[in-house]
Amino acid sequence: MRPLLFRAMRRQKISVPFRAVAIFVGVLPGASSSLSGGIGEGNRLLAFAQYGIGENVASRRLWNWKPQGQGQGQGQGQGQGAGGYRPKGSLAASRSLKMEIPAEGTTFPAKPRVAVAIAGCRRDRDGSLEWLLIQRAKAPSIGQWSLPGGSVELGEGSLQAAKRELSEETGISGEKVAFFGDPFMASDVIAKEGGGVMFHYMIAQMFAVVSRDAEAKAGDDALDVGWFTETEIRAQEFGRVTEGVLGVVKRAETLYEAGLLEPAE
Repeated sequence: MRPLLFRAMRRQKISVPFRAVAIFVGVLPGASSSLSGGIGEGNRLLAFAQYGIGENVASRRLWNWKPQGQGQGQGQGQGQGAGGYRPKGSLAASRSLKMEIPAEGTTFPAKPRVAVAIAGCRRDRDGSLEWLLIQRAKAPSIGQWSLPGGSVELGEGSLQAAKRELSEETGISGEKVAFFGDPFMASDVIAKEGGGVMFHYMIAQMFAVVSRDAEAKAGDDALDVGWFTETEIRAQEFGRVTEGVLGVVKRAETLYEAGLLEPAE
């Protein structure tokens, strides 16, 4: 097993003191913190797991990942026994090293990102359903009409994320909206460019019923907001609609009219 720390990471290079790097690579109970020593396999894996760094994104630039077996002679320093790993000579000499850290952002991700979208509807005066769409202010699909939504934050459930995103993008919250408690379907948004994946989202689709007197206003990440029937969304006379929105709306409408998406809160 030959881990690569921060492989596939964008070319933002910084110099990091060894003591800071030790957080990532093994200053845990039973692991050696000596520059002349190594870190045990188990502790190395524990360090990666505890700090959320995948084994498949470790950099060869940090360590010579050749196991140091038993019987290599005396006087090699503590911590260099079987299964140990030793830092490169340049690290011992400078007590610092170059690391490639990924720039934060959504483009060309190392793994899919999790998001929510809200299929929010209300009854028109003639009894037909209207669906709340926003005009996107950011990539992907900037300028197109889509369902409100966005990325799920760490430790946040899909329902919490849906409530937050709806409030941020449209101003609708509280007693003006009632949600079905769980996602009713999931979908993908994948955009490729130059042989790579520029965007990759896994989207949990949430359902909500909005009061007729709720006022929707374009907020965070939105240029405009509007209410449209399924027929209007299909025609797209008001503007281009993001691919997949019509399918989500049709499924939500079918399930809701069948009594299978009754909001709980």
